Amino acid sequence: MTDVRDLDTPAVTIDLAIMEDNIRRVQAHLDRYGIGNRPHVKTHKVPEIGRMQMAAGALGITCQKVGEVEVFADAGVADDVLLTYNILGRQKTDRLMALGKRLRRLAVVFDNEVVARGLSEAGVRHGVDVRFLVECDTGFGRNGVQTPEAALDLARAAMKLPRMDFQGLMTFPNREPGTREFFERALALFKQAGIPVPIVSGGGTPALFTVQSFPMLTEHRAGTCVFNDAMVVASGTATWDNCAMRVRATVVSRPTATRAILDCGTKVLTSDQYGMKGFGHVLEYPEAVVTGLSDRDLHRQALELGAVAVLEKPVGGAQLARVLGRSDFLPPAPARVLVVDDDAEVREMLEGLLASHGFEAATAPNGDLAMQAIARRAPDVVLLDVVMPGLSGVEILQAIQTVAPRVKVIMVSGGATLEQRMRSLALGAFDFVRKPVDTAYLLRSIDVAVGMKQLESH
Repeated sequence: MTDVRDLDTPAVTIDLAIMEDNIRRVQAHLDRYGIGNRPHVKTHKVPEIGRMQMAAGALGITCQKVGEVEVFADAGVADDVLLTYNILGRQKTDRLMALGKRLRRLAVVFDNEVVARGLSEAGVRHGVDVRFLVECDTGFGRNGVQTPEAALDLARAAMKLPRMDFQGLMTFPNREPGTREFFERALALFKQAGIPVPIVSGGGTPALFTVQSFPMLTEHRAGTCVFNDAMVVASGTATWDNCAMRVRATVVSRPTATRAILDCGTKVLTSDQYGMKGFGHVLEYPEAVVTGLSDRDLHRQALELGAVAVLEKPVGGAQLARVLGRSDFLPPAPARVLVVDDDAEVREMLEGLLASHGFEAATAPNGDLAMQAIARRAPDVVLLDVVMPGLSGVEILQAIQTVAPRVKVIMVSGGATLEQRMRSLALGAFDFVRKPVDTAYLLRSIDVAVGMKQLESH
């Protein structure tokens, strides 16, 4: 047997004992509150691990793609599967109907009538009833109907279609107070309408150990909990000792006393930080910070597949224009930037920084005055604080998107939560810059925002 220390690097390893304990721990917690466990297999994509989760007491599994359902159905892992993604297109819906004939129970989710009609038509073609849940956005800003009323309307519309069987509601992730308030209102509306809601499905690994705050949940879907990672540890849901997946890497260079280069990059780590500092956690050197990733192979592959160029973020507006061969798209100077922040010192600092770099800068201490300034003369870019008295940055962002959709909004905050940052980006923010501000990064982000705005106008 190969000793782990003899593995070539980079190499991903799984500690089976930790993984098995994670499976038991999650199942025991959900059992304690009478909530069904429907683990999401997209994290591991391994049928044998799925079998272990089912053996521990899971009521079924969650898949994200039709292909995942096919693989796990072929392996006989579970006969109760929930597919949590809008499925569009005849090829995919035909494959889905074939799976519906093989599995004891297959359910899908959707958040719009277009998907519902496509599924209904496939059900009619194949003689298969389509069980479905309505996906609800309870505050995270991703897929899902936006209000309890919309959930009821969509369920009613889909139930009128042939072969459609309403099963319940689902969301990702559970979060206070939005999820509880949304579901309480939705369930009251469905009850008034005389429509049973047998399933209320929650989700998310960081939300696992607060499921007791949502008494309406009948099941919970979590994926990362089987391995756990830095994001889960940061959420308080796990510790480093609960992390079953590790990446073994080698230090291949130490050019300075404070910097080292590892032989692992985007193929084994991730560029999705979810608000984390750095791109990983070095167990033997916990004070170290993985500050960046570089993968020249991916750059080469992108060029071989037809990419015009591969640019490192943040991309300068002039650099982008040169790559596109359109010098006429270079942004006019000076570009107009509006700084919205309730902190006078921050406003003064950013105004001075912008002026010194040739921008036409203006400031506003709150959302109301910012919207008035935008109505008078729309800027090219807005630098918008997230946490402010009165209108929040997210609310101002939504207002700007309504009245001046071409304005690029860069969120700037040191106190925003992970959910606020992700919601801002989901709602259309161009970038998110943390305080204390990295001025070089901010200036380049403004540069490319102005450049993109100019490109979009031609």
